[in-house]
Amino acid sequence: MVWNSEVFRYIWKRKANLLAHIRGVEKALENSTANHLVKLEARLKVELDTVLSQEKSLWPQISRVNWIENGDHNTKYFYMATVVLRRNNMINRLKLQDGSWCMNHEIMK
Repeated sequence: MVWNSEVFRYIWKRKANLLAHIRGVEKALENSTANHLVKLEARLKVELDTVLSQEKSLWPQISRVNWIENGDHNTKYFYMATVVLRRNNMINRLKLQDGSWCMNHEIMK
């Protein structure tokens, strides 16, 4: 993860620190409405939005690096990724109008 450390400067650590700092400021705002706390909270939330945007752009890069490193091999990783996707895309049951759950595939069709 050289890219994470060099380009984004440890984005997950920054995100965790910002979230903790925001929680602390929000807790302090429960007891006081000091103007500097309100401004600090707004500045931290803008910075968090930036970090979240950077994190969003980092995930495709991580995926690409993983693909380049592992290639198009039938590896256990890619097999498991396919199994998980297939499992998540399957409809196993439907909620009927009366509120009960139907797991019969013929009825669900």
